[in-house]
Amino acid sequence: MTSPTPSTSGLTTARMLAAAHPQAKLPCPVCAVSLRAKNLDKHLATAHKSQAPALAWVGIDRRMMGASIGALVATIIILGIVLASSDLKSDEARTMVLPFLPVIFIPLVMLLMAASGRFKARISVTGDALRLRRTLGLRERVVRLPASIEIGRMTETRGNAALSTYTDEMHVDDGKEELVGTYLRLGAGRAGMIIGCRQKTGFRHHWDPKGWRAGPAYNGCDIEVKGPILVAIEYMLAERGLLSPRTD
Repeated sequence: MTSPTPSTSGLTTARMLAAAHPQAKLPCPVCAVSLRAKNLDKHLATAHKSQAPALAWVGIDRRMMGASIGALVATIIILGIVLASSDLKSDEARTMVLPFLPVIFIPLVMLLMAASGRFKARISVTGDALRLRRTLGLRERVVRLPASIEIGRMTETRGNAALSTYTDEMHVDDGKEELVGTYLRLGAGRAGMIIGCRQKTGFRHHWDPKGWRAGPAYNGCDIEVKGPILVAIEYMLAERGLLSPRTD
């Protein structure tokens, strides 16, 4: 089967599924709202003029927070070693140390950019491979399809939202985390790809549980996307036969 590209919205697949399962519930490929499949065409005509804009599967690179923190810590350690091994009373030592001081601003700027969601990541489909390319092309992650599908709650720590969203799959402690959205995980273990979304898309109400499993709540994701992009990915999986509409 020919794979859809990231510029598609899943509109064609959505209409095909709606025609085959009129009583099922499906997400709108344009705004991600949940609706009865038989009403999809009417909704598209009245709300979106029967059109769906081309989508680039681009979102926030949530792993750059950890990389930025690591770079900052490493810079501080190196600077500390240089300072500890230098006699700051000598003019020669001060001349050697001072050029290192501005370097600390680089990871600080990276940290601020990561906290504000400025770093981007992109998902693309090539044949049977789903690829996640992170900021600057670092550490491309590839998931081969078909792959296991897991859905769960995306959380963050109360009072520390700027940092906690980016931690690596931290297990949730009751009373310390708050629900901020949903994640879709493709593949198993650390080789899998975790796609987070803060907008409700009704995944559990739309897709037959035979095609996916419920996962534990996690604090963090690889890429955070908007609702229509997550829905487009869901329709891509449905087109490949990995998801099918609920009929109960």
